[in-house]
Amino acid sequence: SILTFFTMLYMIVVPYICMWTGVDDTVCGAWIGGSVDETGKVVASVSILDSVAATDTAVLIKVTQNILIAPVCLALALLYGGMVRSEQQRTPQGLLGHTGA
Repeated sequence: SILTFFTMLYMIVVPYICMWTGVDDTVCGAWIGGSVDETGKVVASVSILDSVAATDTAVLIKVTQNILIAPVCLALALLYGGMVRSEQQRTPQGLLGHTGA
């Protein structure tokens, strides 16, 4: 699909952008780790740089995202649930859900 196509393009292009512009390997690893969708694709993308620092940073960022997604979603659900209950007369619950998605 479109997401897979652009992710594949992105994971190939970004390491070369980092090399051509002289971006530090750690910064490039953070960029790739924070922006590429899946952990396996992050490792494949950062392996183009052939840098241990970039690989460590990219994997750390991606794993941190994966770990934190559940607590952040829970916190947002609790916050969102409170907002819907307090403004129930003005805004239907379904409308907020579809607007945020």
